[in-house]
Amino acid sequence: MSVISKTLMILPAVMLLASCGGGGGGGGGTPSLTLLSPLVARVFLTGAETTNSAGQCPTLPLPAPGTPEARDSASTWTTTSGPDLWLFGGSSSRVTSSNVVISDNDLWGYTPSAQTWTMEAGTCAPTSTPTSVSTPTPYPGGRNGAITWTSNNTFWMYGGGFNTTATTTNAGTPVYLNELWKSTSPYEQSNWTLESGTLNAQNQACSTAAPGALARAISWVDSSGNLWMYGGIGPGSAYFADLWEYTIGSPGWHHQSSGTACVINLPPVY
Repeated sequence: MSVISKTLMILPAVMLLASCGGGGGGGGGTPSLTLLSPLVARVFLTGAETTNSAGQCPTLPLPAPGTPEARDSASTWTTTSGPDLWLFGGSSSRVTSSNVVISDNDLWGYTPSAQTWTMEAGTCAPTSTPTSVSTPTPYPGGRNGAITWTSNNTFWMYGGGFNTTATTTNAGTPVYLNELWKSTSPYEQSNWTLESGTLNAQNQACSTAAPGALARAISWVDSSGNLWMYGGIGPGSAYFADLWEYTIGSPGWHHQSSGTACVINLPPVY
């Protein structure tokens, strides 16, 4: 059975329900948007009404209009101008010739007022999971479950992971990343920089100086614009209980938990 996963994004005066994929090893599902308002019923905005939709790749060069394919565990942001809803990567509904699931690195912006998607960066419908690159311009590779923030209309994205051996019938063994990426407006392919971490390194260990490779942590931004991150899952399906802060003014990670950094599967203390 395919289960549709939904991400709730809060936009001014409305709630935008983004359904971009669902369960199963192949990341099946239907990419769609539903507008929620306290005054009206749900309104279907865009997307295919079939599972595993291939979307519509835009005509190059980017940015260009198109439609993202069905996917699971994409990363999202919101901004206050231009496209309001942003979507990066996730596990694709496509697979390679040997049925290995692909993680994407495409960046899409959605403008609710025009009900249109625009692909801003990345690779549309790659034949394998793209890797991060440092030249000719830095840009993150394919991943799902990356941690995201928006601070002063700057995108930040940490970690995430992908499966090198996952197939449509086997979840495989996930690998995790420790890259921290930043993108400033306009959020195009030429406007990304690697701020910390090791490019394409898999399953890097946590230390007292910086978090390790992980995904799906809880994230928020404080009143000073600094980035905070708690928990997450890492190599070996280990769960972390660390609280980290990344300061913007003097860039760097700071471990803020009272206990020892990098302890995994820590039981709660009441």
